[in-house]
Amino acid sequence: WVLRGKLPGVRTPSGHHRFLRTDVDRLLRQAGATP
Repeated sequence: WVLRGKLPGVRTPSGHHRFLRTDVDRLLRQAGATP
């Protein structure tokens, strides 16, 4: 994934993303719905 660990506002202290692909899609949808 290109946005792996580089999602705006979803950065973890460790720098790693612990989100599933479904979770990422949901976050992207929410971000698109509420810019």
